[in-house]
Amino acid sequence: MAVFGSIFYLGGFQILVAVLASNGNFADSLSWLKAGFTEGLGGRMIAFVLADLCLFGIWFLVVMYPHDLRQWLPWDRATKLSRKLLPAWLAAAAAVITWIYILLLHFAGGPLASTSMPVLLVAGFGVATLLVPLYQFMAMSCWRHGREAVFDPVRWRAAFVKVRSEIKDARRSYWRARPIPREALYYTPKRRADSDL
Repeated sequence: MAVFGSIFYLGGFQILVAVLASNGNFADSLSWLKAGFTEGLGGRMIAFVLADLCLFGIWFLVVMYPHDLRQWLPWDRATKLSRKLLPAWLAAAAAVITWIYILLLHFAGGPLASTSMPVLLVAGFGVATLLVPLYQFMAMSCWRHGREAVFDPVRWRAAFVKVRSEIKDARRSYWRARPIPREALYYTPKRRADSDL
């Protein structure tokens, strides 16, 4: 199941970033993918290949390196400073690669080709900045639990069911432990038959 999550990331991330940077233009994002595969070895194809390398770089920094780091420096043995700084550094590097990726979408003739460069520079910086917490969380999770646990939908569902039942139990115990107001003890609703007389 981790393979499914990995494929979803590699395929879906490219579309997600293009949609975020192009004001939600989903159709153009998909047409860029088609154009990248069907056109020849021109400049657009080179930009397409570089964009795929950027995606691999993000995948390496956020998923593969923390997972490999888990083997020689487990999360529990790392110092608190390392646990805090290393995922932040990896997330910052992945954000820079994301910004480069967005610029490559402009040069590849994709959904951002019609956007002016100054606007694209600012929008790319904004999108990359918004993705930093997600990158940091993914790097930290892959380091702590491994990529199999992070990208496994079966584990996602099991965790969701466990958390949902915990919230339901907490809500039930809260309402059971809560005292009944005095007004509710002395209130008796009028019967409909009494009110009709």
